[in-house]
Amino acid sequence: ENLKQIKVLFKMYGSKDLPKVDKFDQIAFCENNLTFNRIYRDVLQIAEDLNILKTCFIITVEFIHANKSYRFLNISSNQILLRISPNFSPIKKILNTQNRSGSTIMSGVPNLKIFNLLIDCGADLSIENNDGESALFAYTQWPWPELEPVLKYCVEKGICNSKGTHLFHAQSNRNISVLVVAASNGAAEAVQFLVTYGADHTAYDCGGMFPLYMAVHMQRINVVEVLLNHSHETVNKKCRDIELTSIFQAVCRNNAILVKMLLGCGADLSFEYNGVTIFGVAIQHQANRALKVLLEHAKRNKLEVVTDYKDNTSPIQFALLADDVEMFEIVLESEIEGSIECLDSAALAKMKHLFNEPQSDGFSLYALAKSTGNVKIVTFIEKCAELGERLSGEKIELENRINFASTMKWFNDYVLSGRSGNK
Repeated sequence: ENLKQIKVLFKMYGSKDLPKVDKFDQIAFCENNLTFNRIYRDVLQIAEDLNILKTCFIITVEFIHANKSYRFLNISSNQILLRISPNFSPIKKILNTQNRSGSTIMSGVPNLKIFNLLIDCGADLSIENNDGESALFAYTQWPWPELEPVLKYCVEKGICNSKGTHLFHAQSNRNISVLVVAASNGAAEAVQFLVTYGADHTAYDCGGMFPLYMAVHMQRINVVEVLLNHSHETVNKKCRDIELTSIFQAVCRNNAILVKMLLGCGADLSFEYNGVTIFGVAIQHQANRALKVLLEHAKRNKLEVVTDYKDNTSPIQFALLADDVEMFEIVLESEIEGSIECLDSAALAKMKHLFNEPQSDGFSLYALAKSTGNVKIVTFIEKCAELGERLSGEKIELENRINFASTMKWFNDYVLSGRSGNK
């Protein structure tokens, strides 16, 4: 148990008739002149001998000296001596005393049992530390069965901070709310409770992020599900400073589940980041799982798929220029609607056409790979052609004529400008 109540019975004994005492007996003192300091020192020693100070979060020892009641209180290694008065309860003042950081003992409460004890003793949950954070911030890491009664207590009592703002709506000095902390901690049940009772799921924190973006950033799938079920309002909401949406973060994390969830709630794919679309972002970050989901979604919804609106660069060109064989293969299989290892006649015909068809820069894919020196892509295309020849029994010609004007344009655009995926 984290809570111990020690009842002490003080008896006077002469030096010749000391009783035998062990830790299961009542506690005895032998002193000709029993003083308050002696009692206090012995109470501490007894608690230490019984290992209580080391194993308990809170110990309270009550005793009487000179017809006055006292209580020794040990809270999380902080030792406090209280004099008990019928008309005044100093424990309330002690419990709400703030340390240098502005925190009270409530910030270090480990569980619901201790929370209830301190609240019953007069502890104030509404006090915020110097950063403007209440103890609720720390409690979001508790298991839900422990946290739920605390949140209900806040609702029932209408707990507000010194500015009169309910703790569910209050933001710290860094604009961080309990909802943001719960979302980043993956506390889905707490997030559900908070938004149900009006916590603002659209508010920005000091970094310009909001709860959905934070949850995606931390890959808290259960929290993202709760927030999306509550509202689609922030699906396409942009961060305040970098103007990125949650799906950008999901793609960068290569989390296919989150990408699917956001797409299912209407995530917009039309934005650009440094001149690159979400498809280009996926290729740049080698987000293979996310890229597959994006391409499937685009095909299913007949969306235009480019990686660079300025030059109308296709994903397969973008992957080629990045010399990323895995990304190139993913896009290729999406384009031909088949696996390279199991080509049927329809997929084979599409592959032959795709390899030799001039792209937006005037190159065929094979010629572009050769002219830009992307050896891994050249080798992969030749391997695909050989595989196609074995399956079809027909020779597959690869167009390799190089357009030097286009080569110089590529050099200027992707090398000198720093847009190359190899950077």
